[in-house]
Formats: sequence, C-alpha cells, structure tokens
Amino acid sequence: MMTQLQISSFLVLSLAFAGGGKGDDNDAGESSMAPLIASPVAGATGKIEVNKSGTEQEFHVAAKGIAASLSVGPLAVWMEDAGQNFFKVSSMSQLGASDHWLLKLESNSGAPAALGVADVADLTNRKAQVRDAAGIIIFLEGTIPAPEVDAGGGGKSKSPVEFGAVSLQRPMNPPDSDAMGSVNIKVKGTESEFDVEAEKLDTGANASFSVQVETGVGTNIYFLVGPMTLSGDEWNLELEGSGSPPVALQVASISDLAGRNLQIIDHNNAVVLQGILPAPTTAIGTGNVNKTASLTIAANSPSAKANGKIRSKFIAKHGSSELDVRAANLAAGNVYNLFVEDGVGSNVFVNEGAIDIKGKKTLSGRILFATKKGDMLPFGASNISILSNRKIEIRDGGGVAHLKGIVP
Repeated sequence: MMTQLQISSFLVLSLAFAGGGKGDDNDAGESSMAPLIASPVAGATGKIEVNKSGTEQEFHVAAKGIAASLSVGPLAVWMEDAGQNFFKVSSMSQLGASDHWLLKLESNSGAPAALGVADVADLTNRKAQVRDAAGIIIFLEGTIPAPEVDAGGGGKSKSPVEFGAVSLQRPMNPPDSDAMGSVNIKVKGTESEFDVEAEKLDTGANASFSVQVETGVGTNIYFLVGPMTLSGDEWNLELEGSGSPPVALQVASISDLAGRNLQIIDHNNAVVLQGILPAPTTAIGTGNVNKTASLTIAANSPSAKANGKIRSKFIAKHGSSELDVRAANLAAGNVYNLFVEDGVGSNVFVNEGAIDIKGKKTLSGRILFATKKGDMLPFGASNISILSNRKIEIRDGGGVAHLKGIVP
C-alpha cells in the first residue's frame, strides 16, 4: 500500500517548488509544467503526479502563481486524448485565498473515470494543460509521466488527514445582524466529519435553523442537509461518515462539495449565514495570506497630509478572510466612506460602508470586514483573493476622494 508520505508529500512539496521550467529533473511518476510562450503568467509553475498501488490509482495536478482574478471561475485541467485532441478533465480547487491550485483524482479500482482510460499508464507522454474556466487561456502545459508504481511490502500505511474550513458570512440585510458561524471538514481515509456551527442566532422557544447546500457549483438550487440543534447558545449540525460521506450530503466524495454554496436558513427560509465550501487538503496552512499596501493621497485631495494602509488577510485553518482599511490625518468636518471598484480595471466604484471616524481637528478612521465575525466582504466575495488588485478610495460625504489604493 502507498505510505502516508507518498500520498501527502505531493500536496505539500509541489506547492513549495520553485522550479518547473525546462531542464528540471523529474522523479518517476512526476513531471513539471511550464508556461507556453503566449501564457499571461510567465512565472507560474506546476507539477503532474501519477501513482499506482495495486488497484488504487491517482492523478494529481498542482499549479502555483496563477491569480484567481485571471479566470472567471476555477481553473481547469485539460488533457490530450488518444487522437491528440484536448478535452476538459475537471476543475481545480483553489487552496484558500492563495494563487495555488490543485486537482486530485483518485480511484480504488483502476484509473479515475474523468481521465477516460482504464489505467493511468495509458496517459504516459500525453500533454496536460492548466486553463482558465472557459478553457480558452492556457496557463501551463506539461507531459504526463509514467506512473510511479508501489509494489507493496512497505508495511501498513496510515491515511493522511485532510481538513477544510470556511467562516460563514451574513447576507445583505441579514435577519440577524451579528450572526457568525463556520463549517469544518475532516477526512481520514474513508472516515469523514462535516460540522456546521453558528452563534448569536435566536435561541427562543420558537427558533429553528437548518442547513442547505447547492446541488452543484453555481446551480443556485439547494437540497436540505438537515436541521441544526441548540447546545447552550450555539446551533450545530454534526455529520459523520464511515466508508462513505454522510448520506445527508448526497455526494460520493466530500471533495465533490468544493465550490458549492452552503446556507443556514431560519424557519421562514431566510438565509442568515452562507459560504462557499472548501476542498479538504493535507496542506491547509499553505493557503494563508497576509498582505499590506499603502494608501496614497488622491488627486486634488482636501486632506494634503492624509495617509493609510490596506491589509488583506486569509487564515486557512479557519477559512476566514479580512479586509482592513485604516486612514489618518483626514480633514475634519466630514464623514467618510469606503468605495471599492466593482471589478479589476472597471473604474466603477461602489460605496461599501462608512469609515468609523475618531478625532476632532484631524481625523483617523477604520473599516474592517472580518468573515470570522460573520461580516460580508465587499460585493459578497467568497474570499479576499477575489478582491485582489481592485482599486479603492476613501471619499467624503460629498463624493470627493481623499485617499486611494489597491487591494493587495
């Protein structure tokens, strides 16, 4: 059987590699991917890994250095068929809010069905590509290696433990203005746990809450997973599966839930909290993000000495995002609001909330969006990476910009 190191090292080490260009030495069962000449991401890198152990077969693709803003939807892996025509294999999962992407296909009885072959060895020397969601832009390409074969005899192996988490956000005009919650996923071999919890919801005698999940990514059609139970002042839904995922989730694999929206609804079917489900991974810490950028004085700003800072943060183990904007030395006598661009390069700005102002002669202020506290990110973004590279402005009540910057 395959050891834990063989199964999980790809998930950790492939995201740390700095190579990927021509001239790299590839191990058996592993090959590098590199950008084509016309690729918009010259610094991106990737790897392909193919493994066999008895009837168990695996096909993994990892990519690094491709921002989520370059694709309207998740990246995808494409591959040559026997006639050298490319077809879409499957969408990739983004690890947290980083520029790391992963596709894991595994089967206990031959090659995973999405590959279109009976054995992963049949893929040897075919081309594989990482493309945008529409399948038009090719970011990376590589040659599929011959599989690494584990003949056994390595002793009893232990299944790696995979984790996933997301902090839930309140919707626009929420029924409960301070509600907060989270989803935590744990997978070890064929054992799985799926836990949803929520705080600061109504705990009265007539209160009730349930969990529902999309039938597929972006369908906006939901099925009921089950009711939540009240324990103290916290509402919970706890599911466990042995041999297969919990029946209530209606999937063959927990990873099939990745990218789907989960909602907590009240007895009137009003959404109180929601979030996009993550793909479980053994390398959950690799998705952490903590970036800062400075605010600069806008053209014709009435606040000549103003300054400020933007921080974007993602904590993978909690699945929580933060956008923290602070300003100082703003001109007195004004109220201030944060305006955010509705898309990278659009130059169309939307008021996303009031700055909390302090001071009298000169003003300082802050606005914080923290999904761990249930806050909704600007435009309802599922994580902070979606807002990366958008312009922001701090404007006064008359619409005049005092400070400007770009979300890092």
